[in-house]
Amino acid sequence: MPTSPTRRWRIFSPPRKQSRRRSPTARQGWARPTTLATEQLARAAGVKFVHVPYKGYAPARTDLLAGNIDFMFDVWSSSAADFIKSGTLRALATTAPTPDKSPDNIPLISETFPGFKATGWTGIFAPAGTPPQIVARLSDAIARTLRKPDARSTFESSGYEVAYASGEELAETMRKDDAELGALIRALDVDSN
Repeated sequence: MPTSPTRRWRIFSPPRKQSRRRSPTARQGWARPTTLATEQLARAAGVKFVHVPYKGYAPARTDLLAGNIDFMFDVWSSSAADFIKSGTLRALATTAPTPDKSPDNIPLISETFPGFKATGWTGIFAPAGTPPQIVARLSDAIARTLRKPDARSTFESSGYEVAYASGEELAETMRKDDAELGALIRALDVDSN
């Protein structure tokens, strides 16, 4: 928010460690990617944040606009982009992995904290035991759809990077995420239920 005390990204760099004030931040559930990204940032910066619970992004964003919290991780969506473009919200940094993936040249968190990685993905699943030929047909239809320019444009205009992954590739991504984020979740003593 333009009137927030959190005016620049560097506020989370090492000098912030000496501050006694703990920035309030939104938490939309413990097992959400945005909450885990906040915890990853806290650990990388050596700071602690006050987690204020919300039932989703919209009420958290409302409190951010009202100045009740200092910052939040949010998914890049058309509504978030509209707030930023209008000057109502200030984008401090992005979890994008590389500068070319950063919307509107927003600084990367990994530039300040090398190795920082917090990305999300969306997968499409079928019930266990679905016949392989049905899975193959669905997978082929999804891949064809994601190659269509109008479908890609719809996703990309909402801030999504469009990439197709096979079921095997998705399973590997899930294994890697489980190994990387599982340790953080266990350290936080988070119950995913």
